[in-house]
Amino acid sequence: AAAAARQHIVDGVDTETGEVLEDHTENFGNESNSPAQATAPAPELTVVATMPLRHRVLAQYIGEGEYLYHVDASQKKEILRLEMDTDNSYVQNLLLAAENVEAFKKAIEHDIHK
Repeated sequence: AAAAARQHIVDGVDTETGEVLEDHTENFGNESNSPAQATAPAPELTVVATMPLRHRVLAQYIGEGEYLYHVDASQKKEILRLEMDTDNSYVQNLLLAAENVEAFKKAIEHDIHK
């Protein structure tokens, strides 16, 4: 009788009743079965080189010495906040200088970073 019962079980499922007899999920430690992690959206990144000059200058300013290729949503908000902050004379002078030097307008990103 036991041999006959085993003939109806394929991959842990009874082929006559459709009942799942065994749990066949495997976790090798390098992936998570958490649904929250599986549906977590990837961060939205913006390429700095495609941004307007004022935003490119501010992106490199907030990089704190590191060259930024991309900015995420929070960094983009910080760039917009700095651009609108008229009380920050350093940032406003930086933007004014960048817009009034013709060679700077045509500079590549790496040179803006310097």
